[in-house]
Amino acid sequence: PSSLKESLEKWLNNTIEQLVGIATAGSSPGGEDPDFDGGRNTRGGGRVEEKRAVRAVATLSWIGKALAYRGDRVASPSLKIIINLLNTLITGSVHHSPHVTHAAAQGFGVIMADEGEWRFSDVYGVKVSKFYRQRIFLQNYTSLMTSVADDSKTIEERSAKRQSIIKTNALLALSHLMQHAPTTSVKPKLPKLIPHIMRALGSSSVSPTTNGDDSKIKTSLKISALFAVFKLLDKSMVHVDPYSDILIDSCLQYAQFRSRKEVRIVALKCLNVLANLPYHKLHRWKRQVLNNLAEVLDDPKRVVRKAARECRNTWYMLKGNLKG
Repeated sequence: PSSLKESLEKWLNNTIEQLVGIATAGSSPGGEDPDFDGGRNTRGGGRVEEKRAVRAVATLSWIGKALAYRGDRVASPSLKIIINLLNTLITGSVHHSPHVTHAAAQGFGVIMADEGEWRFSDVYGVKVSKFYRQRIFLQNYTSLMTSVADDSKTIEERSAKRQSIIKTNALLALSHLMQHAPTTSVKPKLPKLIPHIMRALGSSSVSPTTNGDDSKIKTSLKISALFAVFKLLDKSMVHVDPYSDILIDSCLQYAQFRSRKEVRIVALKCLNVLANLPYHKLHRWKRQVLNNLAEVLDDPKRVVRKAARECRNTWYMLKGNLKG
């Protein structure tokens, strides 16, 4: 048994090493890649190389999830290698295409999520290490937050477009961490996190119906941010209050997001909770909310129609003083 265990650990380490090599193939350390063209790199098979790197990052994310579940001292070094790779790709220490860095940001969602299709089956005796989400959140918060908040780089050092990609993916990774980490770990960080999350939600450069790779990445950021805010809404209303207009507007957009019913349900539930804000903040939105939700009452999914009915009824009953 011990020799089998050692063989498996050696095989796993070799596999991780090979995948890391594939994931970083074609990358350049720091600086601006002279051939960077927003993910449309066509140098000698560059597109194929990029797709292989994306698949390698996704595979490493699932391996990282399994290692995080295990949580013992044997798994920790390998997990650290994977987390460091994701962090390095996202924060721009190693330059790669936007598709690869986006896959790295989504990798944090894979590792942290523990419900539905993201959960390993209990049928096989899976045991989850306690506090692994808390550890990953606290270990990666500082570096990701630095990338989100950093405005010190000049255009000569780092192109505006690349800086935007780094910030978008760092914020996407942070929103995944926020969504799944224990509330007790996230709450002390909210004063710094919420303004950036709300800025992403309020971005007018992309809407749920916009097409294009860049728009899809930003849409995934807005959806992840919406889920993260919803999880913390009840316990962080004081932080959300100044951004109520942004949040209500985003919820109205995503209440009609056709691609995923889960997004529509979360948007409607967010609107329902936001009805607890002081009436003077909600009055100017009341008519628009009622009109928009009237369309959602015809949603093809019964569970969405039910959520829309409950939310619309809550807003219909709103009454109060217009003075703040």
